This record gives sequence, structure tokens and C-alpha cells, in this order.
Amino acid sequence: MKSARPKILLDALAARAPMTGVGWSMVELVGALSGQGGDRDWFLATADPDLFPQVSNRPDWTVVEVRPRGPAFISRVIDSQITLPNLAKSLGVDLLHSLTIPPPWRAPCPVVATVHDIAYHHYPHTVPYLRRQWYRLALPRGIAAAARVVTNSETTAHEVREHFQVNADKVVTTPFGTPTWVLNRPDSGPSPHNSPFLFVGALEPRKNLLNLLKAVRILHAELEAGDQPVSGPILRVVGAAGWQNKEILASLRTMSEEGLVCLEKHCDRDELWKILISARGLLIPSLHEGFGFPILEAMAAGRPVLTSDRGAMKEISGNAALRVNPEDPQDIARGMSRLWHDQELVTSLVKSGYDQYRHWSWERTAVATIQVYDDVIAESRRS
Repeated sequence: MKSARPKILLDALAARAPMTGVGWSMVELVGALSGQGGDRDWFLATADPDLFPQVSNRPDWTVVEVRPRGPAFISRVIDSQITLPNLAKSLGVDLLHSLTIPPPWRAPCPVVATVHDIAYHHYPHTVPYLRRQWYRLALPRGIAAAARVVTNSETTAHEVREHFQVNADKVVTTPFGTPTWVLNRPDSGPSPHNSPFLFVGALEPRKNLLNLLKAVRILHAELEAGDQPVSGPILRVVGAAGWQNKEILASLRTMSEEGLVCLEKHCDRDELWKILISARGLLIPSLHEGFGFPILEAMAAGRPVLTSDRGAMKEISGNAALRVNPEDPQDIARGMSRLWHDQELVTSLVKSGYDQYRHWSWERTAVATIQVYDDVIAESRRS
């Protein structure tokens, strides 16, 4: 017989170095949930307990360390379908929340599944072959078995309902928030006009770096061909090593040698803040995003943002970003030129960006997520 005090297991096993947006979203959600109180017992499955210091000494939280079983992808396959269901059974939990895809096909309790995006469907060439095939096999079954599917944006919710043909009520948006590490930082003031543009993200095809690099060349050519030739802005690139990126890396090396690009390694957050506030603006014209943390981080840093005119990037940025067609390097270059020349536009975007990033709150995420838990557990106990 289940205890009246709900027991909830959170699957954060995919939060592993080097951390990307998916991993950091797990850290943010756990922190926000831990601040909500309530009469619940929490269990956190993680490969790295040091990522979650906010719950390490909480009496209502139990951290269960699960060692990785090889490379991240292989480990995810094993953990999602074997390790987590077994752990849920041994702990006797009322609910398992899988914080990334794919969720378990079978579990001894109801499952809530977070879907960050379905880029593997929209842009299959941007996802490694084995991972793409695994998603195609496992995700439909996992979503069909889940009691609820939660998404980080309305865009992702719409995509999930449409692609998987699930009941609309089964998919709930629990919108993510602005990363807390950028909050309450001192005002950085405006950056000098000749500051570099900035790209932040993994070096992989979905981030659309090749088209961005083409746009940099176009802008430089236009500036050098003008009546009064001037040097164009440098693009500073900060990101973890990605995948399927040989052509991207080759272009970055060539343009770095030409003085058009400055390539940085993945860095810690204090260093990233220094880089953010030293930038003219953030360029993130991705082909597809489920949310888009860098957009809000740049807005919190008081920097204008250029992003794609579609999907979650349009939703998250609202009217506070300059939007372009990510598949048209000429359009990206035109947007860059506007950010480079039009100080009035930059000032307007920075002002609206401050209001926009404050709209996205992890407290709201936690409240909405707990409501999903309560609904699912209540339904399970009635059945």
C-alpha cells in the first residue's frame, strides 16, 4: 500500500560534463522544486551529486548516485529502460519523472516525461545516426506509455502533439525560466561599438554555425567594399565540442587564421559572463531549439540578440530580439549589419530584453511541474 506522503523519483542521469542546456535545466528544476516545500519525499538519481548541492542535506531529499555505464548515449539507453525502472521499484515511488528523452517504456509507477525538442525529426541530419534511430524507436513507445508529457515551451508542446498524435490533455507546458546564474549580476553597461559578436552553443549542425560563418564573410565583404572601407566585427565562438562537425571545425579554423573568428573553449559561468558583457551582441540563428537559454542570458547581460524567426526562439525572445531566416546567410548578414550600425535599434532591444528575461521564471516552472505530479498521483491512486 502506498504512503499518503507521495514519493517522487527524478531522473537527472543525463546531467554530465560537459554540461549543455539539457543538463543545466535539470539543475535549475531541482533547485526550484526544492524551494517549493510540500509534504513529499524526493529521490534524485544522478551521476554527479556535486551538481545538486541545494538538496544534498535536505531531509526530504535523497540523492542516489548512479555511475555512468560507458559513453553518454549508451548509458542513457541502459539507464532509461533498465536502471531507472528497477530503481523506482526498489524505492517504491509513486511517480518517476524522466527529465530527458527517451523515458522508460515500462515502469512500476506512472511516468512523467520531459521532451526538450524533437530536432531528430525536423532536422535528422543534425543528429548522429545511432541516436536518431534510437529516438525513432524508443520515443514513440515512451510517450505512449507516459502518464504525462511535459515540455519546456509551447512550441515543443505543439510539435509533440502533432508528431506523436497524442491527446492534447496529455501534453502540458511547464515553461523553463531564465538561468539563475545570470540573475542579480551588476549592471554591465553598454559595450563598445567595436566589440565582437558572440555565438554560444555546442559545435554541432543544429546550431547553424556554417550559415552564420557565411554571413560573417558577407558582412566583412560589404564593409570592405564600401566608399569608406572599414574592418568588420570579429565573431567570438564559445562552445563545447559537438558532433558531425568536421566541416564546421574546418571553417572555424580557416576563418580564425584570417582574423574573422576567435574560437574559445567551453568555459565556466563566471568567464562566460565576462565574455557576454564584452560582446556587441549575441548571434544564435539556430535551425531548431526547444527553448534557448543563451537568448535570455544575453538579455540579462544587457546585450542585443539576433535569433531565428521560428519556433521556440521566436516564442522565447518575443519582440525583444532581431529575428532572421536562419537558412539565408544574406538575411543573417543584414541582421548583423543592423546590430553593428544602428545604435537606436540596439538600445531598444536591450531595453525590451530586460523585460523579456524577467518573464521566464523557474518558480513558475516548479509550480506547474508539481501540479502535474499531483494530478498524475491522484489519478493513479483512484485507479
